[in-house]
Amino acid sequence: MPNNIGNFMIFSYSRLSLYETCPFRFYMKYILGRPEPVTKPLALGKAVHKAIELKINGMSENEAILAAIIEADFHPEVTYEEVLKLLQQAPDVKGRTEIHFNLPLDSSSGIQLQGYIDLLQDVHFWDWKSNWKPYRVHDTRQLALYAWAHYENERSSSSQRHIVFS
Repeated sequence: MPNNIGNFMIFSYSRLSLYETCPFRFYMKYILGRPEPVTKPLALGKAVHKAIELKINGMSENEAILAAIIEADFHPEVTYEEVLKLLQQAPDVKGRTEIHFNLPLDSSSGIQLQGYIDLLQDVHFWDWKSNWKPYRVHDTRQLALYAWAHYENERSSSSQRHIVFS
């Protein structure tokens, strides 16, 4: 079911990116509510995100990987070894994980932007990427969007952006 508030959509970077890439897929997924197949990259990214989050929050590496595989619904192409390899490439950092933000884009319309900051350390925030294809920070607008949302929500004028590739 589409994520609506009344007749208004809640937008995220992923939704905006999907619309920019393929308006028809956006329509099928978010307007008609048709599910898309869970691909290996999607399942692996979900698993790695969860494993990193759990390890940062004090869980052992083994337990974090097992929980991550469960989080990815035991996708047949996601292996323990692959999640382990990507988890071990992540930096050993501490902070608050999976910080949800919701930002009204216009007070009269009800349209909102939402997202999850993977790791927040004071005014520094991180976004985990598990792409096999490397890209530069300016190849995506995600961190700029998150920096703006963080600034608006926290009224912080000194947000620094980090992107971590694994």
